[in-house]
Amino acid sequence: MGATISREELIYNEKIKGKENVNSALEPNFDWVIFPKKIQEGFRTHSTHFALKHICNGNFKAPLIHHLKSGSKILDVGCGLGLWCEEIANEFPDVNVFGIDLITNFSSKIKPYNCKFLAGNVIFGLPWADNTFDYIWSRDLFTEIKGKNWLNLLLEMHRVLKPGGIIEFQESDGYALSAGPLLKNVQSNRLHEALKLRDIDFRIACRLGEIVKLAGFEDINESYHSIPIGKWGGKIGEIWASNLKESYLSMQPWS
Repeated sequence: MGATISREELIYNEKIKGKENVNSALEPNFDWVIFPKKIQEGFRTHSTHFALKHICNGNFKAPLIHHLKSGSKILDVGCGLGLWCEEIANEFPDVNVFGIDLITNFSSKIKPYNCKFLAGNVIFGLPWADNTFDYIWSRDLFTEIKGKNWLNLLLEMHRVLKPGGIIEFQESDGYALSAGPLLKNVQSNRLHEALKLRDIDFRIACRLGEIVKLAGFEDINESYHSIPIGKWGGKIGEIWASNLKESYLSMQPWS
């Protein structure tokens, strides 16, 4: 069984002229943190999906063209709105694509015939038999899975993956590199402490390879992509800066 891990490193080094003027009323409250699942989050998810697709030159890195055959089964763990599932189902019409997520507001009622969604909490296990899937994919679970649950989740993925199957992760390093003083303070102090209390590792991408190995996967490959944040990075940089800002400002109490 092989594993492919793609990590996105966020680079923030936009030069700001003059003194920073920060409205304290706009600063997010990090006493209690959770990422919302509302309409504005759906818009952010769409823009993030297409930005990452552009950066990674497609929806996947694994050699799926040669690996999949008619009747193969694909699973997206933590599928969110289901955008990736629908695109893959259209790209490979002879395979069956499944997505599972805690939320139920999937992207559209009219979906490809070979694409199915299931609502479920993946930390309690995956509701499929052993050796079910030929390929498992997952992206950006780093804000959703507690540190203590990562190994168990990977063991479950290993269980439902067929011998010789492929698992691929696309996770972000949650901290921006070369950050300015304000963002650095938010990341290193407020956000870090809030997430630490809830056992959320914003930098899980940096050690995901070793957890994958512990779960029993072999032939592990890792790749890294730097994502610009700010106008200096063009359209992708502007999208990522907007996403970062909206994510921080929309954090809400953990219920």
